[in-house]
Amino acid sequence: EFESLVAVNYLHIMNGRNPLDFFKIVSALKSSTYDLIHSHSNALLLNMALQFVGQPVVFTEHGGKLLGGRWVDQLAYKLFARRFNVIIAISNEMARLMRATVPSLADRVEVVYNGVDIERIQTARSCAVQDYWPNSEMQPFTIGVIGRLDDQKGIDLFIDTAKELCKRRSDAQFVIVGDGSLRAQLEQQARSLVDNNKLFFTGYRSDALSILKTMDVFLFTSKYEPFGLVITEAMVALVPVVAANIKGAVPELIDNGKTGLVVEGANIPELAESVDRLLDNERLRSEVKSKAFAAVSERFTMEANHVGVKNCCLRALG
Repeated sequence: EFESLVAVNYLHIMNGRNPLDFFKIVSALKSSTYDLIHSHSNALLLNMALQFVGQPVVFTEHGGKLLGGRWVDQLAYKLFARRFNVIIAISNEMARLMRATVPSLADRVEVVYNGVDIERIQTARSCAVQDYWPNSEMQPFTIGVIGRLDDQKGIDLFIDTAKELCKRRSDAQFVIVGDGSLRAQLEQQARSLVDNNKLFFTGYRSDALSILKTMDVFLFTSKYEPFGLVITEAMVALVPVVAANIKGAVPELIDNGKTGLVVEGANIPELAESVDRLLDNERLRSEVKSKAFAAVSERFTMEANHVGVKNCCLRALG
């Protein structure tokens, strides 16, 4: 799609760890004609290369590594952020943390929320649970999560909450969509469920939006998250969200009790209680769905993101 709009130069760099890639990046930047660089990468070699070019740079921090609290990520931000003319934070919480990490750059930080492709979600095919879980004994309610199977995404908390819910009720099943380095460990943890047939790992799925639409509740358990795009996608898909507010932007996305339910910290009993509350109250689920969709349509559109990024680029260009 990009190639139909603009010229694209592929550098064929696989992981950004080969020192020779540094010279490839510098050469490409110096030999190209452009007015502005917009970087979305925390790659060490790329950020080193940006120190040697003269054009203004806009940087968007997507990954939220600062939220992870590792000293190496804080040091990298302190070293390289001074090169950026405008720094985009994708939530107010990220902006607060970025300003606190390098106070002298506070006035360069701008908040631009991620945009949600509402039309793409609305037009995605809604599949049936049997399409991806053919051998299961169907239950009335499906609780799910979508994300990488790594420590940040807190899938272990999702499984612990599923175990608690299985003690409380027999009419729910659980689906985990995604893959990652912790899959084997998490599958072993899941075997301790009261009924193993009630929790299913789909692995990576290109039709994750279709699976999302089969869920009755989306249970978000990330341990830290700079934005939480999948929350807003669930809201557009008319799937009510229960979210753990551990570290990140959850309170900026969800108005607790109105557009979803927010639980402070990794409180398993309260997460299970909130899921119970939604499943047992059809009227509440319906109200949450409509209010959540309206909130995303007003605050987190692709158009709003476009305007925000454009204004940051114009500011960088002076």
